Amino acid sequence: MGISPAPYYIANLFLGWCEYEFLSHLFSFTIIRPAKQVRSAFRFTNRYLDDLLALHNKHLDSLLFRTPNVNLPLGVHGIYPSQLEIPQQSHPEGATPFLDILLIHSVRNGCSCYVTRLFDKLQQSARAFASISRAFASFG
Repeated sequence: MGISPAPYYIANLFLGWCEYEFLSHLFSFTIIRPAKQVRSAFRFTNRYLDDLLALHNKHLDSLLFRTPNVNLPLGVHGIYPSQLEIPQQSHPEGATPFLDILLIHSVRNGCSCYVTRLFDKLQQSARAFASISRAFASFG
């Protein structure tokens, strides 16, 4: 009767729990300047199943994985276990795919805006589908 969707739900539940622990830890701090900056940076970071999108998040690279050492970057443990493979995709400057949409940052008449287009994931390499993928964008 087809393929069971259970592994996707279990993986989504696991990643969601990792994110919940990270955010709980992050928001348990007394509001100090570095913690406020990290919280603010994660405002435009989203994940849907195996797609991770981060806009304007300079802290994601240092906080993506949990580190076993005591010296935690910014005093916060990372989000995901270090055993998880999360390759970074490279895309043209100003364009970031998320799900089946390509987000394109542009400046028109001095105003910053986003344009969306449909994105065909079949154009990506087969390895990109093997594990969770991430797309970073530093627009602006």
